[in-house]
Amino acid sequence: MFDFGFGSQMNFTALEIPYSDITAYFATHLHTDHVGDFGQIRVGSWTSGRLKPLEVYGPSSNKPEYGFAHFVKHQCESCRWDTESRVHALPAVGAEINCHEFDYSEVGVIYEKNGVRITSFPAIHIMDGPVSLKLEWNGLSMVYSGDTTPGEFMIENALGVDVLIHETFNTVDQLMTRSGYDERSAKVIGTIIHSDPTEAGFVIDKCDPGLCVVFHFFNDFDTAPEMERAIREHYSGPKPTVA
Repeated sequence: MFDFGFGSQMNFTALEIPYSDITAYFATHLHTDHVGDFGQIRVGSWTSGRLKPLEVYGPSSNKPEYGFAHFVKHQCESCRWDTESRVHALPAVGAEINCHEFDYSEVGVIYEKNGVRITSFPAIHIMDGPVSLKLEWNGLSMVYSGDTTPGEFMIENALGVDVLIHETFNTVDQLMTRSGYDERSAKVIGTIIHSDPTEAGFVIDKCDPGLCVVFHFFNDFDTAPEMERAIREHYSGPKPTVA
């Protein structure tokens, strides 16, 4: 599973996905909207019958305290009461975690098992550490951007993939009128920290995927048409799917 932000466990329940079907979790970066349900997936999968250590993968950073291993260690420390109150009733192995921290700055394979290969490559998002992920299986390929602004890494690694799931935030005008940001904050958040829809469309066009999915924006009846028009300024492929 790629990223596990707030609501992940609720989505598992709603979709009736057994926790036992998810064998590993991968984080693109440590913003809470991407890893905020760590405690829930750890405990939820344990109480739902996971009888082996939780396998989690995430990127390093330029300082150890900014890396994934530090995050996992202290998340577990903060939940010590929760864990020790359950370990007498549940198999203790379910409380164990295998944390795999990989180099955020390198393009490389971080997982390969049962015909599935997952490659990490750097993403440009505020500080050192964020990555994008590419999954390959049975001749098919998918890239998940995580959070990123436009960069050559994405174009090089997502070229011709079957599915590209790429982030975009709302337009600057939408961020100002709907979310109440001042102009400076809207531009920083929408075009420097994230990809605005015009920028995302440019990258998607360069990658030329079989299918593109855009996410990370407030998708509503009065925002979606403008978002699609902005993406279409550069991208003329199949109609993008929104998530």
